[in-house]
Amino acid sequence: WNAFDPNTRADWFDPEWMFGLNKFDIVIGNPPYIRIQSLPSATTKQYNQNYKAATKNYDIYVLFVEKGMELLRKGGSLIYIQPTKFFNADYGEGLRNLISKKQWLCKILDFKAAQMFNTATNYTCILHLKKAQQKEAQYISFQNNPSKEDFIRFINNGIHSSIEEITIKNDQLSKSNWNFHNPAKSAAFEKLEEAGTPLGKLTEKIFQGLVTSADPVYILRKTNQGYYSKYLEEHVELEDHFMKPLLKGGEIKRYKIDFQNLYIIFPYQIQDGKAELIPPKKLKANYPKVWEYLKRCEDKLRGREKGKMDHEGWYGYGRTQNIAEFGQPKIMTQVLASKASMVLDEQGEYRFVGGGNAGGYGIVLKQNAGISYHCLLGILNSSLIDDYLQSHSTIFRGGFYSYSRRYLKDLPIVPPSAEEQAKIEQLAKEILEKKESGQDTNEEEQQIDLMVYKLYDLTYDEVLVVDPEVPFGREMYEEFSFEELNV
Repeated sequence: WNAFDPNTRADWFDPEWMFGLNKFDIVIGNPPYIRIQSLPSATTKQYNQNYKAATKNYDIYVLFVEKGMELLRKGGSLIYIQPTKFFNADYGEGLRNLISKKQWLCKILDFKAAQMFNTATNYTCILHLKKAQQKEAQYISFQNNPSKEDFIRFINNGIHSSIEEITIKNDQLSKSNWNFHNPAKSAAFEKLEEAGTPLGKLTEKIFQGLVTSADPVYILRKTNQGYYSKYLEEHVELEDHFMKPLLKGGEIKRYKIDFQNLYIIFPYQIQDGKAELIPPKKLKANYPKVWEYLKRCEDKLRGREKGKMDHEGWYGYGRTQNIAEFGQPKIMTQVLASKASMVLDEQGEYRFVGGGNAGGYGIVLKQNAGISYHCLLGILNSSLIDDYLQSHSTIFRGGFYSYSRRYLKDLPIVPPSAEEQAKIEQLAKEILEKKESGQDTNEEEQQIDLMVYKLYDLTYDEVLVVDPEVPFGREMYEEFSFEELNV
């Protein structure tokens, strides 16, 4: 890669120029992982013109796959160790489309959250393509966070204590997201999708948290000495009624808010559903202590975004999206979590941070959604819907999954009957109350799980496919009915 200058060579790897060769039996390697945002615009323009895999804000490893495919002679194999993100990322659409049309997929060895490289965190697989139409491909994934040594043993002799092996039909792949499940689980999930409505169609908005571009200035911890400013490294006095309680990702927990006395300066007023920056004169007159604090931080705030904030609105946030969404009822979730960790902010009291894989997301329902916030909370935290999300989401190091909008919006939600909704809603309220006082809620959560399986009309055998360790037996499940349940 470093031997060629992509700014001067449109075709930065030319085997005929290098070796006097046209095609290869084997193309093997570890392509570079570089997002196009870090490359010169002239370079990306060339790539966009020359590669079908150059879709959305891609990572250039997808171009290396396409180029490698071009370099194969008939029957040859491409074997790369590379990120799995193209399975589901928007930018992977071009490469998914290219591979699925040719039907060259032979094998995928998915390392899941286990790390193959010591110098950087990546989520990788071994991708094997063969230049000959393949009816079927093999997908192998490792469970339970195996070690690097486990992989070496598997590659050397095929032995591993916990692997899942699935046969993929190449003619069923497309440019749509690639989610690999065993046939029984795929059938169960298809049943959910047929019965439910995507969450995105029931919501007014699924929105990301606040991005200030200067958290040490805006976010302060309240103590008995005042508000501690990380930027100034001292306590300051501010008007309490101006400050808004703030959550970071870790404080948004399953059925519970673990508030840690963090507050955010929120220099906006909401009018007709739109956020407007409070004018300097009004801010200074009504909240002189806040204004004085902001003035002490003015140089820092004006210098944000490479000087782009050096204007009269210098005390506003670096990003203005979603600022007006917070002061209303909403379900909140962490962006990264090991299991569903949703909670309801019924009064619209809290703000939360956002950006990348940090902070949280908020879910605001449409008025005619046909489902209450408490009922939806119970369904979203249920084992069934969480298993569906994790099976379609991106896994991160340590067994964490992404609960971002792109995965939340497609969750299939069955609007329950009035009776079903009342029962789930009542249990969700009980769990919230018990969590607040530190009581155990395992029994109530298991009841909601059972209700949700029934709500989606799964048979007991289908339930076992989704969760082989459900805490109830066949007889109890098959005899259960919402009508007879006395919550």
